[in-house]
Amino acid sequence: MKVTIISTKNCNHHSTLETYLQELDVVYSVQYFDDNQELIQRYGKGHSLILLVDDKVEFSSSFDNCLPTFKQLKQLFNKISN
Repeated sequence: MKVTIISTKNCNHHSTLETYLQELDVVYSVQYFDDNQELIQRYGKGHSLILLVDDKVEFSSSFDNCLPTFKQLKQLFNKISN
C-alpha cells in the first residue's frame, strides 16, 4: 500500500495527519505543492491537504472539513487491509 500526503509546507493540519498515520503504523511519503507544480495541475488545487492511498484520493480538505479524524483513518486503513 502506497500512502502519500500532499500539502503546502505551511499547512496547519499536515503534522496532525502525520501523527495519526504514525500512530496507526502507516508508512507514508510526503509531497509538497510548493515543490511540484504538476501536483496542482493533477489535483486541481494547490492549497489543500490531500491523502492518497495507492494513487487514489481518499481525502481532500475543504473549508468545513480540514482533516480526517483518527477514527476515520483507522476505519479506512482497516477496510483497505482486509
